[in-house]
Amino acid sequence: MVPVGYALAKLFQNNQGLSGLYGVFWFSHALLAFLLIALIPYTKLFHIIMAPINIFFQPIHRTGMLRNPEYEMKKTGQIVTDLNNIQSVTKIKDFTTWQLLSTDACTECGRCDSQCPANISGKPLSPRSIVLKIRDNMAKEREVASFISAEELQSCTTCSACEEACPVAINHVDLIMSMRRGLISESVMGKQVENMLLNVEEQQNIWGKPWSERSRWSEGLQVPQLDREDNEVIQEEII
Repeated sequence: MVPVGYALAKLFQNNQGLSGLYGVFWFSHALLAFLLIALIPYTKLFHIIMAPINIFFQPIHRTGMLRNPEYEMKKTGQIVTDLNNIQSVTKIKDFTTWQLLSTDACTECGRCDSQCPANISGKPLSPRSIVLKIRDNMAKEREVASFISAEELQSCTTCSACEEACPVAINHVDLIMSMRRGLISESVMGKQVENMLLNVEEQQNIWGKPWSERSRWSEGLQVPQLDREDNEVIQEEII
C-alpha cells in the first residue's frame, strides 16, 4: 500500500502547476497560525496562557485558611477592626485585579463542582459557575447581585474542596467570601444569618445566650470556675 504522503508528493513532483501551490499553502498555514495566536485572548483557549501564570504567582496559604480582616491592638488594649482592609465586593470593580485575572485561568473542567458538597447535596452553589460568571462580566460595570444570587454565595461551606480539585489553582473560596462580605455590607442576608450576627454583636455568641448562662453546661461536672479578671487573654495573629 502506497503511503498517502508519498502519493501526494509524486503528484506535486510531476505537475508544475500543483507545485506552484506550495507557496500558497505555506503562507496560508502561517497566516492561520498567527491568526489563532491573535485570537487566543478572545476565546476559551486563553486559559493555556493564564493557567501557568495563575499557578506560579498564586499566593501560598494553608488549604482552608480564609483571609481574615486585619486587626490591630490599640494602647487601651481593645481589639478593633480596621475596616479599610476588609474586602467587600458588591460590584465587579471591587474585585482585585488578580482575582479577576485568575478567572481567566479556568479550564471549565467542572472538577470543582464534582467535589463541592453543597453542589452535590443539591444546593444552588456551583463553584465553576461562580468563576465563569465573574469572568464573563469582567469588562462590565455590573452589580454582582445581578448575575450571582445570595443563595449561591450563602450555600458555600468554605471547605475548600473546590480549590483542592482545581487543576489551575483558582481560589474559589476567596472570591465567594469577598462577595459574601458584600452581602453583609448591603444588608442582604437570610433571617437566620441576620439573627446570628446580631447575637454575636450583642452577646458574643451565635446562640444569643447571656454571659450569666455561659457556664450552665458545666453544672454538676466539677469543672473549675475562673473569674474573667483572673484570666490573661492572649491573641495570636494567624498567618
